[in-house]
Amino acid sequence: MKLEVAGLTKCYGKTQALDGLSLSVKSARVLVLIGPSGGGKSTLLRVLGGLEIPDSGKVEINGRPLLTHPESLQSYRQKNGFLFQQFNLFPHLTALRNISLPLEKVHSHSPAEAQSIAELALKRFGLLDHAGKLPAQLSGGQQQRVGIARAVAHQPEILFLDEPTSALDPEMTAEVLDLIQELAESGQDII
Repeated sequence: MKLEVAGLTKCYGKTQALDGLSLSVKSARVLVLIGPSGGGKSTLLRVLGGLEIPDSGKVEINGRPLLTHPESLQSYRQKNGFLFQQFNLFPHLTALRNISLPLEKVHSHSPAEAQSIAELALKRFGLLDHAGKLPAQLSGGQQQRVGIARAVAHQPEILFLDEPTSALDPEMTAEVLDLIQELAESGQDII
């Protein structure tokens, strides 16, 4: 993955989350953003993922400029996977349905294809036995693995992870980090 950022600025009201940020990454499989709380890491991740539009500046990923009009952003978002600090699973849907629904609605798979892909994703992350459970019936680590399974089920170009272990205990943190390492070793680009 190649990343070029020039003069990136993003404000929320009077709060300036990014102030003229520039960086260049010539080649990376995994890019980790490190900094203090409130330092703009999540904002940068959301801009790189096309979830926030910068106030100014330019972003180029893998040689392609990140365009900010709605049609381009929607297409770009569909190519990538996202995992947020809060797992953002639908509480009324099973683990299987949390994965299959986006495959149907966003990626245009038939219900049968979506279910098959979702089952493979759950199996890959050791969760197939939990396919019929609601998020409240899963541990934090299991919920996070369902979130990762959902994010990678459609084989994204880039996987965006926003503090994927922040809400987990040490044992579950190690489990999720092992999973992220496995994804990186299999060739997944990750920020």
